[in-house]
Order: sequence, then C-alpha cells, then structure tokens
Amino acid sequence: MTRRGNLQLVFHGAILLLVGMLVGIPGFPSSKFSMLDPARLFWRQAHLIPVLTGTWMIASGAALPSLKLTDRREWLLAWSLIIAGYAFLVSLLPWAYALFVLNIDIRISSRYLLVAYMLPLLVTGVGSLIGDYLIIIGARDALRDKRVPRLP
Repeated sequence: MTRRGNLQLVFHGAILLLVGMLVGIPGFPSSKFSMLDPARLFWRQAHLIPVLTGTWMIASGAALPSLKLTDRREWLLAWSLIIAGYAFLVSLLPWAYALFVLNIDIRISSRYLLVAYMLPLLVTGVGSLIGDYLIIIGARDALRDKRVPRLP
C-alpha cells in the first residue's frame, strides 16, 4: 500500500496545488479592497488553503515510507487527507454563491447557505485531524523501532 498511498497523496496534492494557484489569479484584483473585505477574504482563503493542503499532501506522501503504519492506517491516512482537501473546495461553492451571486456575506446569509458552507468545513477539519494523528502515530512507532537494538 505504501507505494500506492505515496502516489495518491502526491497526485491529489498536486491537483489541489494547481487549483489553489489557478484560483489565485482572479483574486489579484481583490487586493484593492481592505484586508477585512469579504471578497478579499474569499480569494485569499480560496488560494492559500488549497496550496497549503496540496503541499502538505505531497510532503505526507514523501514521508509515508518512513512511517510505521499498517496497511489500513496508511489507507486511512491517504484518504482522510484527500477527502479533507476536496471537501474544502466544496465549501467554497456556497460561499462564492452568497458573495458573488447574492452579494451578501455568508456569515449573515440564510441558515441553509451557512450549513452548506460549514458541513464541508467540518469534514475538512475531521479529515485533517485524522491524517495528522496517523502521521504522529506512524512517526512515534517508527522512532520506537529505531531505539530497539536489532539482534543479528
């Protein structure tokens, strides 16, 4: 599973990195707004979070062979990070709809739009926490193995 998990994390991380970079292009004109303007906040988060998530996924894919994880935990690590990354992209849709179609800030919009925004963010948070926890467990177990003297 390690090789497949590596490739999945690198592949999907590169996709998120590309999406984040491309989303940054239309956000350039928003720099004329104040830092607290909702449009600027949207473009900044829509650009930076996928870029950072993609970078984290690529780094996790590179570190995966160094971790001591079962096949099931490797699978869970890879897919929790992948699902978390794409769930964030889904959370951008209701925010963009509220901001650019309805011309309102999502924080003061209808309850339904707020729920449609917050549920994918909840998935993103939980998936990221699971992935980070598994990285910590895998690194801890790998470190423990390094301390045990090996018999010839």
